[in-house]
Amino acid sequence: MWNQRWATGFAGRSSARAKLMVIGLTVAGGASSAPYNPQHLSAVQVGQVAEICQTVMGFEPSKPLVDNLWPGSTDPESSTNNYRGCIASLSSSLKRVPTVWAETQAQDDCRARGLKPGSSELGLCELRAVEATSSRDALENQSLVVTPFSEISATTYSPSDSETKRRQRSACAEIGLVPIQGAFENCVNDLNAVLLTESMSALYRNP
Repeated sequence: MWNQRWATGFAGRSSARAKLMVIGLTVAGGASSAPYNPQHLSAVQVGQVAEICQTVMGFEPSKPLVDNLWPGSTDPESSTNNYRGCIASLSSSLKRVPTVWAETQAQDDCRARGLKPGSSELGLCELRAVEATSSRDALENQSLVVTPFSEISATTYSPSDSETKRRQRSACAEIGLVPIQGAFENCVNDLNAVLLTESMSALYRNP
């Protein structure tokens, strides 16, 4: 099952570490503020997303905020930085994980019945299966398994495109998406938009 990867997350090291981060991480510039949580994730989930943004993407919550003027930004707030944009981006992708995996499971189940790819029978079968199994609350009792960036690679941070793309793909994998899913590339593209937000906002500020 797609959620077996998270079955023991609450009892694991990552869950405990994420809970500590929920207590310790705050919105940049406000030590008494709650952790940034634009998608209203559970306390454990937002802590784990914050951890991914720091340990995998290398973003710091203390980076100064800038005006968020670019319509393509993934952060809904008027001020942002890479850390907040990353949290907003990964939180949105994480919200879609149950639906993505329901679609994948539906596809596998329908093809197992012998329905042919490209046929209307397969399409209708998958649609009905997704509608029957999707649940908006599927993530509330699940946890992510977060691997620190130092354990993914010993490579020193580099701003190169290949290194940045590798980090983005690792972050999307951390929330439970896999490369064969369209949502995975959407997740990577959204993280790339985070890196563009500051420069694009500057253009909107000075047309």
